[in-house]
Amino acid sequence: MDADLRSRTLFARDDDRAVMSRILLPAPGLVVFSLADELLLFRDTGLAGLADGPWPCGDGNPHGNPVLM
Repeated sequence: MDADLRSRTLFARDDDRAVMSRILLPAPGLVVFSLADELLLFRDTGLAGLADGPWPCGDGNPHGNPVLM
């Protein structure tokens, strides 16, 4: 969808699996991912951007928080 609410297909694949994409945090408060044939964007989530470095989730530990406060 563009700013004038016109839709356009950027990519299409004939696939019936409900597969979730990687989750992207492109800007503070914005979460973007796809599920099956839908692109989902969530704004104003309160999430910050990812921490810089190779291990943004608490240095790779399973209890790490992936976002900066």
